[in-house]
Amino acid sequence: SPGLAAVIDRFGPVMLTDDGSLNRAALAAVVFSDPDARRDLEAITHPRIRDRFDELAATAPADAVVVNDIPLLTALPAVAGFQLVVGVGADVDLRIRRLIGRGLAEADARARIAAQIDDDARRPLTDVWMDNNGGVEALRAAVDALWDARLRPFGDQLLRAVPATRGLPVVVPSDPTWPTTAARLLARIGFAAGTAVRGLEHIGPTAAPGIAAVDVLDLQMTVADPAAADAVAPALAHAGFPRVTGPAVDTIHGPARCVLHRNADPGRAVDLHVRVA
Repeated sequence: SPGLAAVIDRFGPVMLTDDGSLNRAALAAVVFSDPDARRDLEAITHPRIRDRFDELAATAPADAVVVNDIPLLTALPAVAGFQLVVGVGADVDLRIRRLIGRGLAEADARARIAAQIDDDARRPLTDVWMDNNGGVEALRAAVDALWDARLRPFGDQLLRAVPATRGLPVVVPSDPTWPTTAARLLARIGFAAGTAVRGLEHIGPTAAPGIAAVDVLDLQMTVADPAAADAVAPALAHAGFPRVTGPAVDTIHGPARCVLHRNADPGRAVDLHVRVA
Protein backbone atom coordinates (compact mmCIF):
# COMPACT_ATOMS: atom_id res chain seq x y z
CA SER A 1 0.00 0.00 0.00
CA PRO A 2 1.13 3.63 -0.32
CA GLY A 3 1.41 3.86 3.46
CA LEU A 4 3.70 0.85 3.65
CA ALA A 5 5.79 2.22 0.81
CA ALA A 6 6.21 5.52 2.71
CA VAL A 7 7.28 3.62 5.83
CA ILE A 8 9.91 1.69 3.84
CA ASP A 9 11.14 4.92 2.22
CA ARG A 10 11.68 6.41 5.68
CA PHE A 11 12.92 3.39 7.64
CA GLY A 12 14.43 1.13 4.97
CA PRO A 13 13.73 -2.34 3.53
CA VAL A 14 14.79 -3.96 6.83
CA MET A 15 11.23 -3.19 7.94
CA LEU A 16 9.86 -5.79 5.53
CA THR A 17 9.49 -9.50 6.24
CA ASP A 18 10.43 -12.12 3.67
CA ASP A 19 6.87 -12.16 2.32
CA GLY A 20 6.84 -8.36 1.82
CA SER A 21 4.63 -7.45 4.78
CA LEU A 22 5.52 -5.03 7.55
CA ASN A 23 7.93 -6.30 10.21
CA ARG A 24 6.06 -4.82 13.17
CA ALA A 25 8.55 -5.95 15.80
CA ALA A 26 11.49 -4.36 13.94
CA LEU A 27 9.58 -1.12 13.46
CA ALA A 28 8.51 -1.04 17.11
CA ALA A 29 12.11 -1.52 18.24
CA VAL A 30 13.04 1.68 16.38
CA VAL A 31 10.09 4.01 16.98
CA PHE A 32 9.54 3.27 20.65
CA SER A 33 13.16 4.05 21.48
CA ASP A 34 13.44 7.16 19.30
CA PRO A 35 10.81 9.93 19.71
CA ASP A 36 11.78 11.58 16.41
CA ALA A 37 11.33 8.28 14.56
CA ARG A 38 7.95 7.77 16.22
CA ARG A 39 6.82 11.25 15.15
CA ASP A 40 7.94 10.49 11.59
CA LEU A 41 5.93 7.26 11.61
CA GLU A 42 2.86 9.02 12.99
CA ALA A 43 3.13 11.69 10.28
CA ILE A 44 2.93 8.88 7.71
CA THR A 45 0.21 6.77 9.30
CA HIS A 46 -2.15 9.12 11.16
CA PRO A 47 -3.54 11.05 8.15
CA ARG A 48 -4.08 7.79 6.24
CA ILE A 49 -5.78 6.18 9.25
CA ARG A 50 -8.09 9.18 9.70
CA ASP A 51 -9.02 9.19 6.03
CA ARG A 52 -9.71 5.46 6.06
CA PHE A 53 -11.84 5.75 9.19
CA ASP A 54 -13.87 8.57 7.65
CA GLU A 55 -14.35 6.47 4.51
CA LEU A 56 -15.54 3.41 6.45
CA ALA A 57 -17.80 5.44 8.73
CA ALA A 58 -19.40 7.23 5.77
CA THR A 59 -20.23 3.96 4.02
CA ALA A 60 -21.45 2.08 7.10
CA PRO A 61 -25.19 1.31 7.37
CA ALA A 62 -27.21 3.93 9.26
CA ASP A 63 -27.79 1.59 12.20
CA ALA A 64 -24.19 0.38 12.45
CA VAL A 65 -22.02 0.87 15.52
CA VAL A 66 -18.65 1.96 14.12
CA VAL A 67 -15.68 1.14 16.36
CA ASN A 68 -12.31 2.85 16.01
CA ASP A 69 -9.48 1.08 17.89
CA ILE A 70 -6.96 3.78 18.88
CA PRO A 71 -4.05 3.30 21.29
CA LEU A 72 -3.02 6.97 21.18
CA LEU A 73 -5.95 8.97 22.54
CA THR A 74 -4.04 11.27 24.89
CA ALA A 75 -6.12 14.44 25.46
CA LEU A 76 -9.71 15.67 25.55
CA PRO A 77 -9.63 17.25 22.07
CA ALA A 78 -8.70 13.85 20.62
CA VAL A 79 -11.66 12.07 22.24
CA ALA A 80 -14.24 14.83 21.77
CA GLY A 81 -15.25 13.70 18.28
CA PHE A 82 -16.48 10.29 19.48
CA GLN A 83 -19.90 9.63 20.97
CA LEU A 84 -18.51 7.11 23.47
CA VAL A 85 -14.97 6.17 24.49
CA VAL A 86 -14.21 2.73 25.98
CA GLY A 87 -10.86 2.31 27.70
CA VAL A 88 -9.24 -1.06 28.28
CA GLY A 89 -6.59 -1.47 30.97
CA ALA A 90 -4.37 -4.16 32.45
CA ASP A 91 -1.52 -4.21 34.96
CA VAL A 92 1.83 -3.23 33.45
CA ASP A 93 3.57 -6.51 34.29
CA LEU A 94 0.82 -8.47 32.59
CA ARG A 95 0.95 -6.21 29.53
CA ILE A 96 4.70 -6.80 29.28
CA ARG A 97 4.24 -10.59 29.45
CA ARG A 98 1.59 -10.41 26.73
CA LEU A 99 3.79 -8.29 24.46
CA ILE A 100 6.70 -10.72 24.94
CA GLY A 101 4.28 -13.51 23.99
CA ARG A 102 3.57 -11.61 20.74
CA GLY A 103 7.25 -11.58 19.84
CA LEU A 104 8.62 -8.36 21.36
CA ALA A 105 11.77 -8.28 23.43
CA GLU A 106 11.18 -7.21 27.03
CA ALA A 107 13.10 -3.95 26.53
CA ASP A 108 10.98 -3.13 23.48
CA ALA A 109 7.79 -3.95 25.38
CA ARG A 110 8.78 -1.63 28.23
CA ALA A 111 9.74 1.11 25.78
CA ARG A 112 6.37 0.83 24.05
CA ILE A 113 4.50 1.18 27.35
CA ALA A 114 6.72 4.04 28.50
CA ALA A 115 5.95 5.94 25.28
CA GLN A 116 2.21 5.94 26.04
CA ILE A 117 0.23 7.76 28.73
CA ASP A 118 -0.46 5.76 31.87
CA ASP A 119 -3.86 4.54 33.01
CA ASP A 120 -4.28 7.36 35.53
CA ALA A 121 -4.13 9.84 32.66
CA ARG A 122 -6.17 7.65 30.31
CA ARG A 123 -9.14 6.92 32.58
CA PRO A 124 -10.56 10.50 32.61
CA LEU A 125 -10.70 10.38 28.80
CA THR A 126 -13.02 7.36 28.81
CA ASP A 127 -16.74 6.91 29.37
CA VAL A 128 -16.30 3.21 30.16
CA TRP A 129 -13.28 1.48 31.69
CA MET A 130 -12.88 -2.26 31.12
CA ASP A 131 -10.54 -4.41 33.18
CA ASN A 132 -8.43 -6.74 31.03
CA ASN A 133 -6.45 -8.53 33.74
CA GLY A 134 -8.41 -11.75 33.18
CA GLY A 135 -8.46 -14.03 30.16
CA VAL A 136 -9.93 -13.46 26.73
CA GLU A 137 -13.24 -15.07 27.66
CA ALA A 138 -13.67 -12.77 30.67
CA LEU A 139 -13.11 -9.72 28.49
CA ARG A 140 -15.42 -11.06 25.80
CA ALA A 141 -18.20 -11.53 28.38
CA ALA A 142 -17.67 -7.95 29.60
CA VAL A 143 -17.83 -6.62 26.03
CA ASP A 144 -21.02 -8.58 25.35
CA ALA A 145 -22.59 -7.12 28.49
CA LEU A 146 -21.52 -3.61 27.49
CA TRP A 147 -22.97 -4.13 24.01
CA ASP A 148 -26.33 -5.30 25.32
CA ALA A 149 -26.70 -2.79 28.15
CA ARG A 150 -25.20 0.32 26.61
CA LEU A 151 -23.77 0.32 23.08
CA ARG A 152 -26.71 -1.12 21.20
CA PRO A 153 -29.34 0.91 23.09
CA PHE A 154 -27.23 4.04 22.65
CA GLY A 155 -27.02 3.40 18.92
CA ASP A 156 -30.79 2.94 18.71
CA GLN A 157 -31.42 6.18 20.61
CA LEU A 158 -29.01 8.06 18.34
CA LEU A 159 -30.73 6.71 15.25
CA ARG A 160 -34.09 7.96 16.51
CA ALA A 161 -32.64 11.16 18.02
CA VAL A 162 -34.44 10.64 21.32
CA PRO A 163 -33.17 10.74 24.92
CA ALA A 164 -32.62 7.55 26.88
CA THR A 165 -35.32 6.51 29.33
CA ARG A 166 -34.63 7.38 32.95
CA GLY A 167 -35.79 5.93 36.21
CA LEU A 168 -36.93 7.93 39.21
CA PRO A 169 -34.31 10.38 40.53
CA VAL A 170 -32.31 9.14 43.51
CA VAL A 171 -29.98 11.28 45.64
CA VAL A 172 -26.51 9.70 45.91
CA PRO A 173 -23.32 10.67 47.77
CA SER A 174 -20.99 13.11 46.04
CA ASP A 175 -19.05 11.35 43.27
CA PRO A 176 -15.44 12.50 42.73
CA THR A 177 -15.71 11.58 39.03
CA TRP A 178 -18.49 14.11 38.34
CA PRO A 179 -16.09 16.98 37.42
CA THR A 180 -13.93 14.91 35.07
CA THR A 181 -17.00 13.36 33.44
CA ALA A 182 -18.52 16.81 32.97
CA ALA A 183 -15.27 18.11 31.42
CA ARG A 184 -15.20 15.21 28.96
CA LEU A 185 -18.84 15.70 27.96
CA LEU A 186 -18.43 19.47 27.62
CA ALA A 187 -15.50 18.85 25.25
CA ARG A 188 -17.78 16.56 23.21
CA ILE A 189 -20.55 19.16 23.18
CA GLY A 190 -18.14 21.92 22.20
CA PHE A 191 -16.70 19.82 19.39
CA ALA A 192 -20.19 19.14 18.04
CA ALA A 193 -21.45 22.72 18.35
CA GLY A 194 -18.35 24.38 16.92
CA THR A 195 -18.56 28.13 16.43
CA ALA A 196 -22.10 28.28 17.85
CA VAL A 197 -20.69 28.00 21.38
CA ARG A 198 -20.44 31.16 23.47
CA GLY A 199 -19.83 29.35 26.75
CA LEU A 200 -19.74 25.88 28.34
CA GLU A 201 -20.20 25.18 32.04
CA HIS A 202 -20.81 22.41 34.54
CA ILE A 203 -23.66 23.75 36.72
CA GLY A 204 -26.13 22.51 39.29
CA PRO A 205 -25.71 20.27 42.35
CA THR A 206 -23.12 17.90 40.85
CA ALA A 207 -20.82 20.90 40.30
CA ALA A 208 -20.66 21.55 44.06
CA PRO A 209 -17.82 19.52 45.65
CA GLY A 210 -18.79 17.16 48.44
CA ILE A 211 -22.55 17.65 48.11
CA ALA A 212 -24.95 14.72 47.74
CA ALA A 213 -27.11 15.11 44.64
CA VAL A 214 -29.22 13.33 42.07
CA ASP A 215 -26.78 11.60 39.70
CA VAL A 216 -27.67 13.78 36.70
CA LEU A 217 -24.99 16.09 35.31
CA ASP A 218 -26.34 19.56 34.54
CA LEU A 219 -24.33 21.16 31.75
CA GLN A 220 -24.93 24.56 30.18
CA MET A 221 -24.11 25.81 26.72
CA THR A 222 -24.73 29.45 25.84
CA VAL A 223 -25.37 30.58 22.28
CA ALA A 224 -25.87 33.96 20.63
CA ASP A 225 -29.61 33.76 19.93
CA PRO A 226 -32.56 31.34 19.64
CA ALA A 227 -31.79 30.74 15.96
CA ALA A 228 -28.33 29.44 16.92
CA ALA A 229 -29.91 27.08 19.44
CA ASP A 230 -32.14 25.66 16.70
CA ALA A 231 -29.32 25.43 14.18
CA VAL A 232 -27.00 23.48 16.48
CA ALA A 233 -29.67 20.98 17.64
CA PRO A 234 -28.95 18.31 14.95
CA ALA A 235 -25.22 18.33 15.72
CA LEU A 236 -25.90 17.97 19.44
CA ALA A 237 -28.28 15.08 18.73
CA HIS A 238 -25.61 13.35 16.62
CA ALA A 239 -23.11 13.78 19.46
CA GLY A 240 -25.51 12.01 21.83
CA PHE A 241 -27.62 14.86 23.22
CA PRO A 242 -30.99 15.05 21.44
CA ARG A 243 -33.41 17.88 22.21
CA VAL A 244 -36.30 17.23 24.55
CA THR A 245 -39.46 17.96 22.59
CA GLY A 246 -41.62 20.83 23.83
CA PRO A 247 -40.61 23.72 26.08
CA ALA A 248 -38.78 22.82 29.27
CA VAL A 249 -38.43 24.67 32.53
CA ASP A 250 -34.86 25.52 33.51
CA THR A 251 -34.71 24.15 37.05
CA ILE A 252 -31.20 25.53 37.56
CA HIS A 253 -31.91 29.24 37.14
CA GLY A 254 -35.57 29.54 38.02
CA PRO A 255 -38.72 29.35 35.89
CA ALA A 256 -37.30 30.95 32.73
CA ARG A 257 -37.75 28.92 29.55
CA CYS A 258 -34.76 27.22 27.96
CA VAL A 259 -33.98 24.61 25.32
CA LEU A 260 -33.24 21.30 27.01
CA HIS A 261 -31.22 18.43 25.54
CA ARG A 262 -30.68 15.10 27.27
CA ASN A 263 -28.45 12.06 26.95
CA ALA A 264 -29.09 9.33 24.38
CA ASP A 265 -26.46 7.25 26.18
CA PRO A 266 -28.33 5.06 28.70
CA GLY A 267 -25.22 4.86 30.88
CA ARG A 268 -24.83 8.56 31.77
CA ALA A 269 -27.72 10.89 32.69
CA VAL A 270 -27.18 14.46 31.44
CA ASP A 271 -29.35 17.56 31.24
CA LEU A 272 -27.86 20.00 28.73
CA HIS A 273 -29.36 23.48 29.09
CA VAL A 274 -28.93 25.54 25.90
CA ARG A 275 -29.46 29.21 26.74
CA VAL A 276 -29.05 32.53 24.96
CA ALA A 277 -25.97 34.36 26.23
